[in-house]
Amino acid sequence: AAGALHDVVEGDPHGSALRPNMVFAVGLEEDLLFPERQAGVLRAVTKDLLTPFGLRTLSLRDSRYRGRYHTERPPMEKDLAYHQGSVWPWLMGGYIDALARARRREGKKEEDVKNEIREVLAPLLESLMTSPEGSLPEVFDGDPPHRPGGTRSQAWSVAEV
Repeated sequence: AAGALHDVVEGDPHGSALRPNMVFAVGLEEDLLFPERQAGVLRAVTKDLLTPFGLRTLSLRDSRYRGRYHTERPPMEKDLAYHQGSVWPWLMGGYIDALARARRREGKKEEDVKNEIREVLAPLLESLMTSPEGSLPEVFDGDPPHRPGGTRSQAWSVAEV
C-alpha cells in the first residue's frame, strides 16, 4: 500500500516491514521494476527512511522501530536498534543511485539532478568535515538529532560518500 517492496516474501511474519534494501532494486542499471513502481519505492524510502545522515534500517512508524543506538550499552542491548531503526550512512549511495535514475527518467536536467544530490549529501559531508576523527561513524540514531554511534570511524560509511 505504501508503494514499497516487501523485505521478505515468505517465511517472515514481519516481511512487509519498510526497509532500505529496496533502493537497490531501483538504483541498479537494469530495469527490475516498472517506472511507476520505481517512483513508488523512492517515495516510500524518502518519506519513511531518509534522514540527513543516511537511511533508517526500519520505518519509524513500525512497532519494532528503535530510534536510539546506545553505543555505551552492552552489545545485546544496543544491537536491538542495529537493524531496527539505526541510520546507516553507507546506504546513502543506494539512495542516491535510485534518486538519480528516477529524476533522469522524469526528464530532469542533469545539473538539477546533481544539485539535488548535493543537497541530500550536504549534512553527511558536513559531518565528515567537522567530526573530530575526520571520518563518519558506523551508524547514527534514527531519531533526531541523529547522534553518531557505533564505530566512530567506519570505512564503508566514508567510502560510500
